[in-house]
Amino acid sequence: MRKQTNVNTINIMRTAQANPPPNHSYHHGNLRDALLDAAIEAMAQKGVSEFSLSELARSVGVTPAAAYKHFANKEALQHALARHGFDLLRQRFELVAPKAKPAVNTRQAVQRFERIGAAYLQFGLEEPALFNLIFGKGAASFRQLVTASGERTPTFAYLADALEALSQFGVIANAPNVEEQWFAWSAIHGATELAMAGITGLIKPEKAAQVVTTAVMKAFR
Repeated sequence: MRKQTNVNTINIMRTAQANPPPNHSYHHGNLRDALLDAAIEAMAQKGVSEFSLSELARSVGVTPAAAYKHFANKEALQHALARHGFDLLRQRFELVAPKAKPAVNTRQAVQRFERIGAAYLQFGLEEPALFNLIFGKGAASFRQLVTASGERTPTFAYLADALEALSQFGVIANAPNVEEQWFAWSAIHGATELAMAGITGLIKPEKAAQVVTTAVMKAFR
C-alpha cells in the first residue's frame, strides 16, 4: 500500500519497473498492493464503487487474469481495502491513546478523548476514499466482516474507552451507555464529514475536533 505522511502508517514503498504505467510501478510479487493502491485512487476520483477489477489491472499494466489471481472479484478487493482502512484508523487511535497505557489522571483522560476526535477527523481528511468506504452508505458488510474476524481491537473500542476514562476521573457524570456512545461518535463523525466537504465557514478543520469533543463532554456533565 502507499506510504502515508504520518508515523503510524504502513510503509510499503513502490519501486520502479521497466516502462511502468504512471504512479503504479511495483516489484514482482507486489501486484496485490499495486491493485489496492490503484483502487484507492479510483475511489478518490470516481467514487467507492465506480471501478472494475479489469480497469485496475490495466492501470497497473497487467492483464485482468493476473488481477483475478489476487482477488476473486471487486467485492473481495473492497473487503481488503476495508480491512486496510480500519487498520490505518486503529493505528492512529493507538498512537494517541495506547490500549496498554490507559489515562492515569483527569488531564490525560481529557487529552485522549480530544486526540481520538482529532485522529478521526484527520483520517477523514487524509484518507477520504477509505473513510467513505468503511463508513459510507452500503459499507455495513465491510464493517461486519472486519468485526467478525476478531483479529484486532475494534476501532470503536478506543472511543468507548476514552469515554469510560472521562467518567472514571469525574470529567463527566456517568459512564456513557450505548446510546450516549453513539451520540459522541456521531458528533465527531459529523464534524469530519463537514470538514471533508470543505464546509469550514464557521469552524476551521484544525479546531473542529476540539470544539466537538469539548461540547460532548459538556453535554455529558
